[in-house]
Amino acid sequence: MQENGIDYYSNTNEQPNIAEGIRYFLLSSDKVEIDRLIAANHIVSSNESNTMLDFRDYGKLTKVFSVALIALLALSIIIVAVTLGNQ
Repeated sequence: MQENGIDYYSNTNEQPNIAEGIRYFLLSSDKVEIDRLIAANHIVSSNESNTMLDFRDYGKLTKVFSVALIALLALSIIIVAVTLGNQ
């Protein structure tokens, strides 16, 4: 890829399991050139999508869940307080 001027990113320290191969991040604009290189060199490649949540996404999901839970608890407390106050 370097010989053909294709920009890429790969960091093996951030990859959880490199036994199945190294993950390279490529620009969409280089797709035609990458396809040509793969075909010319008989390279077996895969186009993957992340099947597991990214840790940052998990943190966001946890934050949204926590806010929703707190809002539900606060609403429940208000309903109970109003109900007991009217008796």
